[in-house]
Amino acid sequence: MDNGEPLNLIRVHVLSLKSSEPLEINGNIYLRIIALNVTSYSRKYILNAGVSSLTIEALIDDSRGAIQLPIVNSENGAIASLDVLIAHVKVQRVTP
Repeated sequence: MDNGEPLNLIRVHVLSLKSSEPLEINGNIYLRIIALNVTSYSRKYILNAGVSSLTIEALIDDSRGAIQLPIVNSENGAIASLDVLIAHVKVQRVTP
C-alpha cells in the first residue's frame, strides 16, 4: 500500500509466433527459440476508488486480444503498476 492505496502489480507478455515455421511433432524434437523485436515498457496508473477491474487489450501482427483483470482497491483508490513485454518469437526445428 502507498498512502492507503493498494498496489496492483501487473505483468503482461504479448508474444507473436507468426515468424515460426509450422511443426509436426513425432517423438523427440530439438528446437531453437529466438526472441525478435523485443520491446518493453512500464507505466504507473492512479485509479479512482470505484475501479474494480482493468481491461488490457493488445494488438500484434493484426491479431487482437483482451483480458480483464480484477483490481484490489480501497476508499482511497489504488495504484496499478503495469509492465509490458512485446516480442516476436521464432520457433525452428534443428538437428542435434
